[in-house]
Amino acid sequence: MAHEEARRDRSAVVDGEFKELATSVRKWLVLSGSKALSKTAISKTAAAAERPDVRVSHETGRAPASLDHEDAVAAERPALLIDAECVSSDRLPHVMEAVRAAYGRPLICRAYADWTKPELRAWFAQLRHLGIQPMQNFDTPDHSRSLVALAVDALDLVDHYAVTCAVLVGDLGAALPLVTRLKATGVKVAVIGPASNPDDVRRAVDEFVDIASLRETARRTGGRHRA
Repeated sequence: MAHEEARRDRSAVVDGEFKELATSVRKWLVLSGSKALSKTAISKTAAAAERPDVRVSHETGRAPASLDHEDAVAAERPALLIDAECVSSDRLPHVMEAVRAAYGRPLICRAYADWTKPELRAWFAQLRHLGIQPMQNFDTPDHSRSLVALAVDALDLVDHYAVTCAVLVGDLGAALPLVTRLKATGVKVAVIGPASNPDDVRRAVDEFVDIASLRETARRTGGRHRA
């Protein structure tokens, strides 16, 4: 009888110690979780504080909404595709500046033309300077094949390079099916080209920029641009 009572006493002690240990563990887990959250908030605040243009709220540790555009640009993977036979080479620096400001540095830059044509020689210096890859397509006397080659590449790039934004430069009047197909895959589409681009193309794209307006903006700012 005494042995049985002693065993019950030991069991009670063990159960009590286990409950006390379990309570301590729960408290430690709660405290550790709070510390981890605090460290996360501190690290975010410190990272934002390193940027002189960012003001951080001491209450929430959040950066202001003005950074949303910068974050969105940093997340983009744009491809710049140019129908060179429809664009003057002297507008390329302004096009590149506009693309970088809106979507970040292009993942891929290509220009399509029959580069054997003497009138396109002025492009060569700009292609080298801006890092644009020339894509050769021999034309026939009656037809330019550059826009077709651009369309084929645009669809391939979405599949193989995870492009999130396609910036198409030129007269895209015949490329409405391409715009529609790209948007169906979830890709943003912007067109930079002459005002002669038809209304249905302008309505279909996410952004249309009259290429002449880029040149006028450059004139007003003294023709400065980033290479």
